[in-house]
Amino acid sequence: MGQRLGIAGALLGDPRVVMFDEPVNGLDPDGVLWVRRLMRSLAAEGRTVFVSSHLMSEMQLTADRLVVIGKGRLITDAPVAEVIAGSSRNAVKVRSPRAGELLALLSGEGVEVSRVAEEELLVVGVPLERVGTAAHRAGLPLFELSVREASLEEAYMELTGTSVEYGVSEGAAGMGAGTSGRRRGARRRGCDDGERHGDGRHADHGRSPGRRPRRRRGRRRLGVGARPGGGRPDARAVAAEWTKLWSVRSTWWGLVAAFGLMGVMSMMLASSVVSNNTNDLANDDQGVASVSGVAVNAMDMVQFVVLALAMLMITGEYSTGSVRSTLQCTPSRARMLLSKAVVVVAVMFPAGTLMGLLGTAVAAPTLGEWGRFSAGDAVWHVTGCGVYLALISVFVVGIGTLLRSTAATLTTAFLSLMVLPIMLGSASVTPLRRISDSLPSSAGRHYMNDDAHPYPALAGLAILLAWTAAGLLAGHTVLRKRDA
Repeated sequence: MGQRLGIAGALLGDPRVVMFDEPVNGLDPDGVLWVRRLMRSLAAEGRTVFVSSHLMSEMQLTADRLVVIGKGRLITDAPVAEVIAGSSRNAVKVRSPRAGELLALLSGEGVEVSRVAEEELLVVGVPLERVGTAAHRAGLPLFELSVREASLEEAYMELTGTSVEYGVSEGAAGMGAGTSGRRRGARRRGCDDGERHGDGRHADHGRSPGRRPRRRRGRRRLGVGARPGGGRPDARAVAAEWTKLWSVRSTWWGLVAAFGLMGVMSMMLASSVVSNNTNDLANDDQGVASVSGVAVNAMDMVQFVVLALAMLMITGEYSTGSVRSTLQCTPSRARMLLSKAVVVVAVMFPAGTLMGLLGTAVAAPTLGEWGRFSAGDAVWHVTGCGVYLALISVFVVGIGTLLRSTAATLTTAFLSLMVLPIMLGSASVTPLRRISDSLPSSAGRHYMNDDAHPYPALAGLAILLAWTAAGLLAGHTVLRKRDA
């Protein structure tokens, strides 16, 4: 299951180049067959598939091309069948009751004949047809005449015999003792399947759908969505983040809960307005309230449900370790973070807009005569909910990248968006109230309500944008300086 989950994570971005590292280790026969068929199907789609494995017999069944590199030198680059055919371990197996006569007949320059049993010979250096023809002309009966093909392992060991940094003697091999050499990370782009060994040799088994691109010195290896072009989000990286977001049930349940809470909060706030205006106390009358403004006020609580989803996009990956797979697919930290931001905006803006519409629709009948509906106000308030929720969610993604902890990020978001604005805003000291007005949630509220005091609505939007950019920048700075 672990291998399948890892493979699924690597394929999320629909990559053109796929790399597997020991994909069949520990699998049962069904699992090995599944991985083999998957690799071949990916190659058949035109992708480049590269596999690092020590299981030569499995690679012989899977790969089409072999590239062997030893001590930094290219030893061979050829189809697997061609490499095996060129091995000196290929032989003709002959069984005959007159094996001694056949041995003398076939022995000669360039031909190696060995007797492995009373009636069995192995002939190296002569094709099967010549052996059969020679036996026929001499009138020697044959019980068996077949080709004994070398295995990929034998061909590989023969090719790399002089490229071993730490070898194994015949005696040590017979006793089961051996030494392992340094592992070298040589790679060849454009090959499908590869095998790396601990003796300094490196074998790549490849299935390349077309012309293999040249290797350029100094060029950084690129992953999914990692095209040259700085930190711009890539379509493949965005697609991967989109798939990850919608593949977990928490996203769906979280959005359902947010819409439900918006309806409940809007009804409660609208009922509070009606109650304050109709009770016997004169000092709590609120007068006629904006219907769509109720939805804006409800966003103070609803936002935290949505922010939990945005936060988990990054902190959830750190808690499970899947962030390593994400960075393997998208090595550029800036591109990965911006891809998440793009997905967050694409989801939270329409979600916030629809929540604003829902809150307005629920508040209108509840307010009744105490509600005032204006199409212009409704458009501003509803779209403002979408803009605010999108930007504040991106801000939280940046904070989550900075802190890498779900609990710490949620606490920081709650303090900065709810506790501090209330505490500082209720202070009697003017500078503290001004600080409260400059916090992201306060700026967002002034923008959504189209306030003119203490600053215009567009100034509130600018402050919110500045906080969003600062959150992303802080997260990116830490992401670049610390390992995943």
